[in-house]
Amino acid sequence: MILVADLAAVGISAAINQHDSGSFWSLGSEAEGDAWRSLQLILQKYGMQPDPAFATAWFTPGQVGIWNWERFASAEFGALHAQALVEPDTAVRDRMYRRMQDLMEESGAYVFLTHEVNAAVWRDPLAPALLPDGGVVLPDFRPA
Repeated sequence: MILVADLAAVGISAAINQHDSGSFWSLGSEAEGDAWRSLQLILQKYGMQPDPAFATAWFTPGQVGIWNWERFASAEFGALHAQALVEPDTAVRDRMYRRMQDLMEESGAYVFLTHEVNAAVWRDPLAPALLPDGGVVLPDFRPA
């Protein structure tokens, strides 16, 4: 309700239409109909894996109408995403991902409010089992 009150303070009337995850994820999908055409504001949090590619994959031009509900279709963003997947230099990747966030913000389709903490930790005697995107495979953890 804080969002509704804050918007009202600047003259914007808003109503919250809350959905469970099952119905929520069908709202922006073109394959599920045209409900996405009436979406005006989506407030959503994202959790992710340690590698930033997990976060950017959903906003590429190829995801428009699937996971990319905002229909953000930046060719530069898509190219940077593809390049960052194979870039071994972490400093270069950092610049790429920062530019991608700038492109999202400059589009006007996104306002980043906060970013939840995501920690990847383990002890020396443990060999972690991770997928290429940093996803954890708990059954495959073993002694180092």
